[in-house]
Amino acid sequence: MMDRFQTLLHLHSCPCNLVTITLSSDVLGEFSEPFEWQIVGGDKPLSLDFRGRVVGPTFTVDVEELDFGIVSYGYRYTKVGRSRLTQY
Repeated sequence: MMDRFQTLLHLHSCPCNLVTITLSSDVLGEFSEPFEWQIVGGDKPLSLDFRGRVVGPTFTVDVEELDFGIVSYGYRYTKVGRSRLTQY
């Protein structure tokens, strides 16, 4: 379920109204959120349904594994690999 502050907006009938809607969720999966606008002086509300899917980030890694093998305690041994955020 999405967090939302107000689902019914009352707008005046002027040439342009700016409406900003922010959808946020900490749950992965599909969502469907209806919003309604009432034009002042209009006979019925206008509705708009937002539908989509919340997906987690994906990464690419340039090495298959980081195998350090046998390393004596107290000795420094490093290997380098990179991970890259590919979708957010």
